[in-house]
Amino acid sequence: MTKKSDPDSVTHDSFWGVFLPIPGTEVHETTIHKDNDTYTGYGSSRGEADKNAGDKYREGKKDK
Repeated sequence: MTKKSDPDSVTHDSFWGVFLPIPGTEVHETTIHKDNDTYTGYGSSRGEADKNAGDKYREGKKDK
């Protein structure tokens, strides 16, 4: 199912990874909120996290 309508809201966060291949790496998180569903993407930059969340939203792959 493809999502075509605008999201209700979008949130951004970042945190320092501890158990990543390179400990201490900053991880960015973008979450798209639509109705009661969320679509979260992660990346090493905000742009990458935005893209990953947007791809999930367009493809209808909501968080579990």
